[in-house]
Amino acid sequence: MHLKASLGIKKKMGDTIAIYISNIDYDDANLAQLKQNLKTTKGVKNLVMNYKSGNATLEIIYKGKASDLWDSLPQEIRQFFKLQEAEDKSIVVEYKKT
Repeated sequence: MHLKASLGIKKKMGDTIAIYISNIDYDDANLAQLKQNLKTTKGVKNLVMNYKSGNATLEIIYKGKASDLWDSLPQEIRQFFKLQEAEDKSIVVEYKKT
């Protein structure tokens, strides 16, 4: 099954960027840290999280490309996630369980 289909990914329009994270627990400290970093990133206006069956979806209002937003995050937080796909309005990452 295609990764995007298994995560229920739909095409995003406008200034909404989606970050899809597979294989992560809702209360994982690295997920909380990722959300905090995103909220304090310049240009981010809103962050909404949805969670289902080990998969988190973060929807963010941001003018720019999803890959630029991801690259702006500190390496200390990105190191816990393996980038699978990057498009203009979405990123798919897999959590690296420690």
